[in-house]
Amino acid sequence: MECQKIEIVGVAGTGKSTLARALADRVPGNRIADSLHTRDSSHWAYVAHSVPRVLPLVARSARVRPLFDWEETKFIVYVTEWRRFLRRACRDDAGLIVLDQGPIFALARLLWGRKPVTTTREFERWLEEQVVAWSADLDGIVWLVAPEEVLLGRINDREQDHEAKGRSVREGFEVLQTHQNAYGALFERLEALGRPPILTFDTSVMSPVRIAEEIEGVLGGDPTHRPVKAGPSR
Repeated sequence: MECQKIEIVGVAGTGKSTLARALADRVPGNRIADSLHTRDSSHWAYVAHSVPRVLPLVARSARVRPLFDWEETKFIVYVTEWRRFLRRACRDDAGLIVLDQGPIFALARLLWGRKPVTTTREFERWLEEQVVAWSADLDGIVWLVAPEEVLLGRINDREQDHEAKGRSVREGFEVLQTHQNAYGALFERLEALGRPPILTFDTSVMSPVRIAEEIEGVLGGDPTHRPVKAGPSR
């Protein structure tokens, strides 16, 4: 049996990394996907392979300022090349590969930055190509949600920096809504394609273990099993 790849997405505070660890710990064959890294010399061949696709977008941002920053440029490289990287890792693996901050996250991150270059024809064409390709390569997307007041509480209580952290409630909600809207734009494209299945879970009422059980029930092909909620909540 070939491995299955799912991506866990959601705005900050929804518990993506916690769920990823829960899934990886449940079955020996499950694991969290390795990431491409521009600082890793063994990955430089992938970075070089991406240049013909990435360079036009980056060059375009030089004409439609502000520029893509280095973090955004890396996201473009990862989304473009990570598919090839994962296919090699999936050859002899029959478990579940969990993507935490995977390609859909990276695309959403580029969109919520709202750089003018993301409205250009070049970026739109690249975005569509990536969504179509990843929609076929992913076996499922897990969309984690929670009430905004819960999310802000979690963001403010943890050590990681976030642009919503420490802001007023209104400002924090606005940041989260911007991020939600970016995911919403991608979900509309995925729904139009009809793939992959998108499973939505509210982490304010469901534990990571319970969500992991639901995911395994769906991906395991049990015809009597139905997810708690299917489809993105926007």
